[in-house]
Amino acid sequence: MTKRRKVNKKRLAILIAAIITMIALGIFLFLMLNRDDNRVVKCIEGFEKYCLTSDHTDLYRDLFMELNDVLTADEIDEEAYARLVAKMFIADFFDLDSKSSNNDIGGTVFVHPDIVNNFKENANNTIYKFVEQNISRERDQELPIVSEITIDNIKTAEFTIEEETFVGFLVELYWDYARDLGYQTTAILEIVKVDRYLYIIKLAEKEASTENQ
Repeated sequence: MTKRRKVNKKRLAILIAAIITMIALGIFLFLMLNRDDNRVVKCIEGFEKYCLTSDHTDLYRDLFMELNDVLTADEIDEEAYARLVAKMFIADFFDLDSKSSNNDIGGTVFVHPDIVNNFKENANNTIYKFVEQNISRERDQELPIVSEITIDNIKTAEFTIEEETFVGFLVELYWDYARDLGYQTTAILEIVKVDRYLYIIKLAEKEASTENQ
């Protein structure tokens, strides 16, 4: 009798171990299939509210270092700050090749907090809509890579948000891709200062007629 009980306990232990292994495997597979949308991206370097990750491009990294220099200076050059916000937004938002999925929206740190959710939703339904997941980093899809950004014009301006006036910058810029895939190449950004930071409140494509004025 004692021997039989020991055998049953052994079998029960094996069965429990097998069940636990199956559950763990199921959880692992679930996380693998969903990690692009839920993964935690770690900062390589960071200052203030800005973060550099391993997903960012070399162009973005160079601009990030410039922004660090501007914001750690004894006196902040607001126009230089605005120029870098504009360039870094373009470098991150329109570089779809560096994104892990259609939910990995770039440049949101530069968008005003009050509109960032609507911005993400709109991006997900438009330019990011067909970005495929890149779980194994072996995606075959050809996506745009931003290679160079040029500020065409920048000037100070005032903007009204819900009857409150903010001082900021109107920035016109254009950019190139490593390969032309037909994506947007010009923009006009409205940037305002809220407390210590500059935020984008509007992104519009620059019309051909505007370029000739």
